[in-house]
Amino acid sequence: MSWNYRVVKHDCEEDCYEIMEVYYDKNGNIIGYADPGCPYGESIEEIRECLKLMSRALDKPILQMKDVNYPTL
Repeated sequence: MSWNYRVVKHDCEEDCYEIMEVYYDKNGNIIGYADPGCPYGESIEEIRECLKLMSRALDKPILQMKDVNYPTL
């Protein structure tokens, strides 16, 4: 199993986006997601690294919530 941060568009009347942890099986298929959270870490450097990983999501295609609407992991 692997994961990365992705921008996910919610299915609502107004545009609403979140950065979420999205999990994949060995074939790259989405198998779940984790509820979004704040950047975190045990040091400023760990928070900085978390923010870098989150910012990479902005360069990937936006996912639709229906595509990641699997069990929360």
